[in-house]
Amino acid sequence: MINPGTPNAECGVSYCPPDAVEATDTALKFDLLTAYVDELSAPYLEDAEIDFVTDSWVLS
Repeated sequence: MINPGTPNAECGVSYCPPDAVEATDTALKFDLLTAYVDELSAPYLEDAEIDFVTDSWVLS
C-alpha cells in the first residue's frame, strides 16, 4: 500500500491461489469472483471505492 490513510492511497491487486488464503483474510464475495483482503490492509480500505483501470501497455 502506498500513501495509506490519504486520498492518494494506492494498493495493488494480485492473484491469490486457494492455498495462500489466510484464516485472517476477509473474503468479499461477488457474482464471479471472491476478493481477499489481508487483515493489515483492511482498516485502510474502510469507506474506500475500488476502481478497475486498465493500462494500454502492450508487452512483447
